[in-house]
Amino acid sequence: MRITDERRPLILSSTTSPHTSVAESTLSWTNLYAETRASASFWCLSTLSLRICRQKAQEEKSRLLLHDLTGIARPGQILAIMGTSGVGKTTLMNVLSGHYGNNLLMPRGNVYLNGILTTHSQRQKAGSIGYVEQQEFFIETMTLEEHLTFQVEHS
Repeated sequence: MRITDERRPLILSSTTSPHTSVAESTLSWTNLYAETRASASFWCLSTLSLRICRQKAQEEKSRLLLHDLTGIARPGQILAIMGTSGVGKTTLMNVLSGHYGNNLLMPRGNVYLNGILTTHSQRQKAGSIGYVEQQEFFIETMTLEEHLTFQVEHS
């Protein structure tokens, strides 16, 4: 897929808002895919005195969850990721932020922070990417800026 000028990752200098110390950043992604790992699934039920584990008779096949996504989120922009249940909204946010288990998901594609190509571990360790989920218990007591700052500082 050819990237148009609108989709090309931007290199922006980081600036700070007078209200917060969190740097403003541009996040962009190109040709993003995510797939589940194939595995032999099992489940366990545990009580204080008993543990029962069963393996599924059939091995789970890998599934493609995200297919060729490209986008950009700019400073000062409110970006809503919308869709019906199960279309991959949370998967997209987890891949972009680096908050997913290495054993569960196999993402590929490019994620840029201020125009610089990043890796999963860089995004996870940087703590500079956070998002507001639909159901948050303290959203009513914090402003959006306070909530995002909290997410960055505690992720």
